Amino acid sequence: SQRTGGERWGGKGSKSTEIPLSTSNHTSNWAIIVDTSRWWYNYRHSANALAMYRTVKRLGIPDSNIILMLAEEVGCNPRNIHPGTVYHRPKERDTNLYDAGVEVDYRDYEVTVESLIRVLVDRHSPLTPRSKRLLSDSGSNILIYMTGHGGVDFIKFQDAEDIGSQDLADAFSQMWIQKRYNEILFIVDTCQAATLYSAFDAPNIIAVGSSLEGENSYSQSTDDEIGVSLSDRFTDYTLVFFEKMTPDSNFTLGQWLDTLTETKLHSHVAAQAPLFSRSPMFPTDSRRASPSLSPQHSPYFPLHSIRASDFFGARSKVFSLDSLSSLFSFPSPLSIPYNDVDEREINEDEIGLEEAEEEREMFGYTLKREDVSDERTWELLNMETEKRKENSKAESEGKKREDKRTEILLGCGIFSLSLLALLMLFERKGNSDKQN
Repeated sequence: SQRTGGERWGGKGSKSTEIPLSTSNHTSNWAIIVDTSRWWYNYRHSANALAMYRTVKRLGIPDSNIILMLAEEVGCNPRNIHPGTVYHRPKERDTNLYDAGVEVDYRDYEVTVESLIRVLVDRHSPLTPRSKRLLSDSGSNILIYMTGHGGVDFIKFQDAEDIGSQDLADAFSQMWIQKRYNEILFIVDTCQAATLYSAFDAPNIIAVGSSLEGENSYSQSTDDEIGVSLSDRFTDYTLVFFEKMTPDSNFTLGQWLDTLTETKLHSHVAAQAPLFSRSPMFPTDSRRASPSLSPQHSPYFPLHSIRASDFFGARSKVFSLDSLSSLFSFPSPLSIPYNDVDEREINEDEIGLEEAEEEREMFGYTLKREDVSDERTWELLNMETEKRKENSKAESEGKKREDKRTEILLGCGIFSLSLLALLMLFERKGNSDKQN
């Protein structure tokens, strides 16, 4: 419900206390959605991830800002009686989660602990495409959702390796130092999920788990036609909540958690955010949710002030034309038609490296140090320029290697054809000698 506007969510939570909504200062939204499980009988984990992917796209996060990792593409599994489809609910056969609009960034055996860590800390090979990279910055709010099988302090990948709480904690700490995020909402749907974020110590992270230590997370009933469960209870009821949400809704994270009762999940949802700066301190231990408690006594009281759209929606950068002159010094008169910038809005405080490069190319003007008022911006622009040079060099070397390989293969082909022609000539001459 909208606690500042009188709208209520199903009568749950507080009915008497108005809680002011906090304001996020983020400038962009990203999502990392990970299905860690392989094999047909884990159909539900793939469906969980695809359903979450569909939801965040509907709420405004573009594919360019979503990293989707599927360890098993069950839509292509030969045991699937509906080839090319993935469903999340038995009675919703008209909603295919695996349609042509799905962009899978990491699939099958590409989904590993190493690949996830590389995405988080941005340590890729030079030839890694942008679509496989998390190009976030210090203004980015990141939603990270993981589903699969786990235990105390770990979640399994491909039933072959696992990632631990300390591994994730170290990665998030590096991300904070690298200024790769503003706030993170970390959601995990697995057995003993609350233990997976027990080691987190980086600032501005909200962590939510589908079960406490010693508890399992449960799936929904088996689909009679497909023969396996199509979803897990935590994710299914989470999506029930967000399906009623629009990008402009003021529904809060606290209201979402209030709907995830033990009766529905058969486990206790847990959350913590001891170093989250936008709200009062959370309890450091995982505690049980109880919709019957008033917000003053609920362990999720701080989350009732945080909009769900701060993580599940999308925020675009808005720029003010007035601040452009303070960032760039342009020669006068400008060598471009006025209409080219007539409706553009540029804001110095929110301008990113890509936008700066676009402005530099648009105006046909090479920036100098005195043109940039911010030392940090100048350093970042130089770093970005060097990175692009390295990437360009790597791409050029890769193209040269590919051209050389093609040349060798072509030469081998010509040689093979020449040898074959020579053998055919000798064979014909031999046959002619025998006839004579």
